[in-house]
Amino acid sequence: MATLSLHTCRVQQPHATINRIHIFFHFTAILFLLYYRTTCLFLEKNVPTLAWSLIFTSELILTIIWILIQAFRWHPVSRSAIPENIPGGIELPGLDVFVCTLDPKKEPTIEVMNTVLSVLALDYPPEKLSVYLSDDGGS
Repeated sequence: MATLSLHTCRVQQPHATINRIHIFFHFTAILFLLYYRTTCLFLEKNVPTLAWSLIFTSELILTIIWILIQAFRWHPVSRSAIPENIPGGIELPGLDVFVCTLDPKKEPTIEVMNTVLSVLALDYPPEKLSVYLSDDGGS
């Protein structure tokens, strides 16, 4: 028995090419900057060593973080759900939705009620859906 996929996943090719070119140029510039910092730190005599090494360390940390973030841009993916492939007659689990509020000045009452009404309008069996509204009572 073949199972149907509940979602599709495809690579956004035009965006991937543009992103990869940008990543390549940006990475090249970062390597030149790190090379410059390294050579100035170890080869020149009149460089303030503490400040220069702190700048070099911060740039090295930010480079590592930047490299880790680029994985999402190197292979951008577009996903879409296919609800038609959900098999009929399956037992849906119970769903609890908690809407927490804090301050009526930051979260107006009308917006909170719109959120609650949106949750209640979900296409889900009403006997399986529970909505809880929590207020801290601060004001």
